[in-house]
Amino acid sequence: MYSFASHPMTASVNDEPLYGRHLHTAPHISRPYKDELLASQPQHESSKACLDLLTKHSTDPLKPIVFHKHMAKQAPLLSLAAHAASATTASNSTSTPHKDILTKHKHIILLRDPMKVIQSWSAAVAKGSVPTTTLEEIGLADLVSLHSTLSNTGAWGGNNVAVVDSHDLINDAEATLTAIMEKFQLPFDAAMLKWKSGPKQYDGCWASSWYEGVHASTGWSPASKALPSTYAKVDPILLPLYKTCLPLYTLLRSYSIVHPAAKYTDVTQLQEDPRNEKSLYFVGSAGSPGALYPRDLASMVPYDSAVQGGDGVWEGVRIYRNKIFKFERHLKRLFDSAHALNFKNQHTPEEVKDAVFRTLAANNIRDGGHIRLTLTRGIKCTSSMNPKFNVYGTTLIVAAEFKATQGRTTYDNVKGVKLISSSGRRNGPDLVDSKIHHNNLINNIIPKIQANNAGAADALMLGIDGFVSETNACNVFCVRDGVLCTPHADYCLPGITRESVLLIGRELGMEVKEGRFSLVEFMTADEVFTTGTMGELTPVYEIDGRTIADGKGAGPVTKRLQEVYKDCPEREGWSTPIPEFV
Repeated sequence: MYSFASHPMTASVNDEPLYGRHLHTAPHISRPYKDELLASQPQHESSKACLDLLTKHSTDPLKPIVFHKHMAKQAPLLSLAAHAASATTASNSTSTPHKDILTKHKHIILLRDPMKVIQSWSAAVAKGSVPTTTLEEIGLADLVSLHSTLSNTGAWGGNNVAVVDSHDLINDAEATLTAIMEKFQLPFDAAMLKWKSGPKQYDGCWASSWYEGVHASTGWSPASKALPSTYAKVDPILLPLYKTCLPLYTLLRSYSIVHPAAKYTDVTQLQEDPRNEKSLYFVGSAGSPGALYPRDLASMVPYDSAVQGGDGVWEGVRIYRNKIFKFERHLKRLFDSAHALNFKNQHTPEEVKDAVFRTLAANNIRDGGHIRLTLTRGIKCTSSMNPKFNVYGTTLIVAAEFKATQGRTTYDNVKGVKLISSSGRRNGPDLVDSKIHHNNLINNIIPKIQANNAGAADALMLGIDGFVSETNACNVFCVRDGVLCTPHADYCLPGITRESVLLIGRELGMEVKEGRFSLVEFMTADEVFTTGTMGELTPVYEIDGRTIADGKGAGPVTKRLQEVYKDCPEREGWSTPIPEFV
């Protein structure tokens, strides 16, 4: 409110003009300043008077902004007052006051961590300012309802509401306020960052009870983040209320116009395919039906084994033309890995298939998709690495996205990629056997960081004996004197795409060799390419600065293998049909 009051284009600011009406329509609510408040807001006795105030426009063309601050629990009055006045509107009118409020007004929903809100209310209860802390007083349910109404694009247009978290305002007020103004096509002004300390003439009469902190401030500043924190105890009696409020807050927070990730990465486009912004993911424990969650609401329990120790197994699966490619092979490897890790009380293959089909149907993915399938040991009853505390069964996660075989998260299968050799070695079976497709990927991530820093796509990893094993993400092949060569699988995961390429090579009459190959043999090969479910077959044109052959992308053998592989999903028995969606 103080930010908008400081904007040079603001004509007037109203502090909770519906507060009086709220108390008038809810006489059971008590406030120590109730009589004073009702006297200060004569419009409280009439819905139409409230509406007239809310729909009154500025007459100054240089100051077109009229700002009304409301509390969440007052939100239903926007509809109640407007509908009451709408009854007097001519039947042939194309616009009702109710619609004007919802469509012509710009709405900012300001959130605050519900734990802090509850603690603040509890402190007010202790001082006698309010009688009790309830869901009605917290107001999050009303905010969710209001946001749902305003976001209903079919009815109201859906582009006149901005959700902002108070944390974002405190952390970076200028960026957050700028985002608000840009959304509503209004100019940001630096004056919004400052105001004079002390009470304001437009403050409500309740300011002395609630505004002590803001009255002591002079604006938003980086220093706000350095203010001393208070650490408050949580009354166990309030936990049921918090459990009710938290999912409502989390839902609204997912619509925030400020995305925290954007500040900390050079990835400027968070979703390469915009359809993935609305993805639904499956999460469920063994023995439960599980559920589909929007991507912003899907989360892991802190005591899940994947969080506690990377204790899980996974598969990446491709979707082609109404089919899941090599689905049965991926499922077998998933459950082989789970068996090797001695998972107990786990999902069945039929339950995994059902969850996959539910997820694909919910996202309407039938082609050009990728599934990240994860099975963890499950949720523990306490923090520990000991599997005996896994008492809830395995956790299944199905993350399905639209993902092209060539793109930001994959590779260029025409021009090819360059690799470096990693300083780290690939795990051998004497350590963490790479044939277990496990979630503990630090052995792969560190070489990937090295590749990123070197401007390469991936890093070649050697086994403990110094021979090439695979890259940090893919199996690797080379062609030498017409022979299709790939490292043996002692130190690598024998990939399903690798398996397919070996079979195709033999079908095409190629001599195929699995064995030990040094880094030099790869550098001096006629062709080099990588294989993986995500990126298929990707040519390599450079390793550690050494050009492979002419350095012009895929060679003739790689191209031929790519052509045949492209049709493999149509082969009998190689794919699982996706059921029809209703």
